[in-house]
Order: sequence, then C-alpha cells, then structure tokens
Amino acid sequence: LAWLGYEPMIQLSDLESEADSKKPWRRTYLKLGLAGFAFGNVMLYSFPEYLGLDLYSEYLRSIFTWLSALISIPVLVFSAEDYWKNAWYSIKSHRITMDVPLTIGIFAMFAQSAYELISKSGSGYFDSFTGLIFFLLIGKLFQQKTYHAISFFRDYRSYFPMSVFVKNEDGFKAIPLAKLNKGDVIRVRNEELIPADSTLICEKARIDYHFVTGESAPVNIKKADEVFEPHRL
Repeated sequence: LAWLGYEPMIQLSDLESEADSKKPWRRTYLKLGLAGFAFGNVMLYSFPEYLGLDLYSEYLRSIFTWLSALISIPVLVFSAEDYWKNAWYSIKSHRITMDVPLTIGIFAMFAQSAYELISKSGSGYFDSFTGLIFFLLIGKLFQQKTYHAISFFRDYRSYFPMSVFVKNEDGFKAIPLAKLNKGDVIRVRNEELIPADSTLICEKARIDYHFVTGESAPVNIKKADEVFEPHRL
C-alpha cells in the first residue's frame, strides 16, 4: 500500500473518533461539489456573451442571468457559510481575520451582480462569484488535508500503541487501549511507551522516558515503583 502511494496511517485517535472525523470532510466535499456545479453552469450560461454572439438576444440574456442568480444563491448560503460565519464571529470578538475581507468581497460581488440583474444594466459577475468560492474551497480542502497529514506530530496519543496485552486466565490477550481498565495487569515490551499510569510488579526494569525528557538513557526502576504515561511527566 505504501508503494502504491496509500500508506496506512493507523492512529489511536482515529479509533476513538473515527465517525466524527469523517463529518467535516463530507461537508467540505459537499460544499465544493455545489460550488463546482454552480461555477460550471454559470460559465455555460455566459458562454455566448463571452463570444459576443448576435444570436444571444436580450430575452435569452435575461433568462440565463436569472438562472445564474438562482444557482448562485445556494453557493452564497451553503458553500460560503464558513467564511461569513467566521467573519461574524471575528467581528463579535473585536478582531479582524482574513475571513472578514473575504466575506466583504463575496457579498459585494453578489450584491453588485444582483443590482445589475434587477436594474437590467448588465449580466453581473455570478461567474466570477461562483468561481471565487470554488477555488477558495479547493484551497481550503488542500489546507485540511495538509493539516490532517501532520496531525500525527501534534497528538501525543499518536505515539501510543494501538493495543495492549492484558493478563487473563489464559495468559495475555491483546485488547484496544481504550478498553484498558483500572486494575488490569499489562505487559509492556522493550522500547514500548507506557500506555497508562502503572505500578511495576516485576523485580526491575529500564523504562524509556525520552519521549518527554529527551534523554536517550533508560531510567532504572524497581518493583512497586510507579511509572507514568508520557503526557503525565
């Protein structure tokens, strides 16, 4: 899979919130799909005007412009909602972010296009409006994918093992780390991180704490000493 370019990235956080992590991606794709659909159709409606065809009468121009406006409304309400919502929250908190000028430009372009449509003074800029939202969402999608790709290095749980060996009547059985309970007896192999706050029951051990301390030398501990998971250190 790695050779094909689809290297698996299995993380503990993915198991704990797999369903929730898919929702933002699905909504982003829906917004991008709607903006792309609107952009393509508005460009198609405006194609005769781009070429200056004489057959493009005022009657057809009016129909295509109204169709472009109707298609652009869902783009403004749904596809661009992240920008104007973030701009509103920024204004409420008395600070200016990049979403504020973007939102001003988006509403100004749509308002000018609507004015030209109602006053019959032009065809507006619905093609530019839908294209702007479409390309903004493409950039946002790439940003989310990049953010997701480097999320491993920002979450300490990503370094934890996916499962842990718990002692039972038949020996040791591997269970998901999220199902580890207080009082369980676990087996930690050489160079593995401590997955939970524990007490050593063997005579002695050498625990690797370099995850937090930065020291490469293992720490010597003895029986009944407490060992802690990395984020507690």
